[in-house]
Amino acid sequence: MGFGHRWRAWVNECVSTASMSVLINGALSKPFKMERGLRQRDHLSSFLFVLVVVILHRMVGEAVRNGQWVTNICGLLGCTEAVLPVRYLGIPLGANPRLVKTWKLIIDKVEDKFGLWKANVLNKAGKLVLIKSVLNSLPVYYLNLYKMPKGVAEKLIALLTNGFLTV
Repeated sequence: MGFGHRWRAWVNECVSTASMSVLINGALSKPFKMERGLRQRDHLSSFLFVLVVVILHRMVGEAVRNGQWVTNICGLLGCTEAVLPVRYLGIPLGANPRLVKTWKLIIDKVEDKFGLWKANVLNKAGKLVLIKSVLNSLPVYYLNLYKMPKGVAEKLIALLTNGFLTV
């Protein structure tokens, strides 16, 4: 994920040497090691999570107001800054899924597959099996993250129909 050695060492330190102090009547108790972690359905764990999220939200908000926070945080965490859209596991993150150009890769893949199959002599049953097993599965990965625009769906259906009739 791009996290540097320093960041990983911090996380390891937090996990391996956890101790707590409790504020009692305005004074901190002696630090003690946690022998049992907070369990699910423990009201304290939910409350602690909410407290941490609120504090993190305030800290990020303050950093945004101060400007240049991305560069500082990247330096602190030991990772690099990237510009969206970024391809991650084959999907363009940060791209607008309502634009046809986001889906251009899928449309091109379908067209390329039909180009390869034109050299093969296939009967109607063989074409149908290839379309159902190979071509229909191409957009499924994108559909896990994005909703397909109607125009793209119509284009893919037209490609599949024409490909079935002509290949």
